[in-house]
Amino acid sequence: MSDRDDLKGLWLHLICCGGPIAVFALIGLLPTLIAFVLTYKVLAAGVGLALAGALVWWGRVRRAARTEPVTHLTRTEPARLRPS
Repeated sequence: MSDRDDLKGLWLHLICCGGPIAVFALIGLLPTLIAFVLTYKVLAAGVGLALAGALVWWGRVRRAARTEPVTHLTRTEPARLRPS
């Protein structure tokens, strides 16, 4: 037997035996891969929603600070304006 025949036999062995093993391994890993991807998608979506909520809240706080009048009186204002 030559080296060429040995190499042919090795490739034939890898294709015939390794192919089904690889397919079964992928089928077995498929639920794990799906769970992994979905978990990180859910985490990414949660982080995105949290950031979006924080930005909306911050925008409302800033807008309210600009538009609402200050109704409380401070100690530096004259005594006649302070409530009795």
